[in-house]
Amino acid sequence: MLLQTLLSVLAGWQPAFEQKRSQLRATAQVLGSLVSFGRRTLSRALWAQGRQQQDWSADYKLHARAEWRVADLFQPILERALPWCGGRYGNVALG
Repeated sequence: MLLQTLLSVLAGWQPAFEQKRSQLRATAQVLGSLVSFGRRTLSRALWAQGRQQQDWSADYKLHARAEWRVADLFQPILERALPWCGGRYGNVALG
């Protein structure tokens, strides 16, 4: 159920990316980051996916060349989280 909820929130990222494959790559990177050990780097996320022997260039290009807006990534998260906040302000934790 938790995975289904996370995937439904991440599906809201679709407007942030021009291409569906970029959205799918970003979602895979998020999931890899969640299950990787140690520092949360892109290479660790790809290792967690079992992709250590594959070409990583498209994954790095997602961050270096793709045109997407960071604010658009947070919008679906905020829309799902704000109804759970009881008041004018919401708490945010960064790790």
